[in-house]
Amino acid sequence: MAEQIRPKLTSKVERVELVGSWTAVAPAPGMRSSAERLSKALGGFPVQGEDGFLWLSKDGSRRTTHQAFTLREGAGAYFLPKDAELMVALVAGWPAFVQGMLPEDDAELQMRAAVGWDVFFLCPDNALSAYEYAASKGSAIAAYNAAMMYLERGTAEGRASAVALLERGAALGDAKSRARLDIEHARESGITQSSTGP
Repeated sequence: MAEQIRPKLTSKVERVELVGSWTAVAPAPGMRSSAERLSKALGGFPVQGEDGFLWLSKDGSRRTTHQAFTLREGAGAYFLPKDAELMVALVAGWPAFVQGMLPEDDAELQMRAAVGWDVFFLCPDNALSAYEYAASKGSAIAAYNAAMMYLERGTAEGRASAVALLERGAALGDAKSRARLDIEHARESGITQSSTGP
């Protein structure tokens, strides 16, 4: 995202706004929010995020809420009264409600269920598990997402899992997985060289 935004940062641009749920809130203690991470990638350029679930109105205005959502019985289409606000996270979140009814071998739908756990339910453990499952069924995006979640945990075991998932994503033809895998291999080589001396 930083690479796409950087060329557009002229003297007229005052800040970048990340219009998405929870983009101004760190996902866990000791971690940075999406807005903070993007700001750092842009050399400290101001980035503003949203501090809760994002709601959009027909006129483009937006607000956030922190309340818990209410589950309804069963599954099915999500209808809105005319001109009502839309809870943005629910657009991506609905597949998680019906994950058990999705075809087990449909990598795309399984990946979308994982996104639901991630952005709507805000449940990283379920999201990670679902991403890994979708990766095992052939979703390169899910492999990359799971790898990044493992890397954010900062453990040796997590890094090993991340490398395996990046290898899976790269084998499926994902350029981002290949690029991040190269970074991880370079870091590993640097660690090996520094530990063994010149």
